[in-house]
Amino acid sequence: APGLHDAGVGLPAAAAFAVKEVRSVAKHPGPISGRGQGGKRPEGRGTGMGQRVRIGVVAPSSFIDPAVPDEVTAFAKARYGDRVELVFDPQCFARHGHFAGTDAQRAEGVLRIANDPGIDAVWFARGGYGSCRPAEAILAGLGEAARRKTWMGFSDGALFEVGFEGGEGPLEGF
Repeated sequence: APGLHDAGVGLPAAAAFAVKEVRSVAKHPGPISGRGQGGKRPEGRGTGMGQRVRIGVVAPSSFIDPAVPDEVTAFAKARYGDRVELVFDPQCFARHGHFAGTDAQRAEGVLRIANDPGIDAVWFARGGYGSCRPAEAILAGLGEAARRKTWMGFSDGALFEVGFEGGEGPLEGF
């Protein structure tokens, strides 16, 4: 649709914003963690420049268009080669009204990616107020692996910053 594409990149606006987030994480020279507990990664996982970074994508609010992952993944592959891998949780495409699934589905999707020790960063795919509904369940279910990750995305994730160490969580870009 007219006006939805970024003139410089030729991608939908959400995908163009996503590109900026991927650049930020992919160029990070050290551990990807922001202000997490000790900033430590499991051995061999995204610990330095040139090493592979796995970014798990979740949608705690609005669902994403099924075309966006292909566009963003293609851009990331062209720009970063094998240094960045985007992992889209199936929950991103679920629908319950305008949300990406029920509150329970959205919480499960976030926790699946957040608690996976093989994922280096959690990326909230879209904005929207819907993340406040499953927030309590998500915060209660976060394990140690989740606390070592960088969290990035849109305003829907800002409320999670409060849940991480009283506002000192490892959130980027909120």
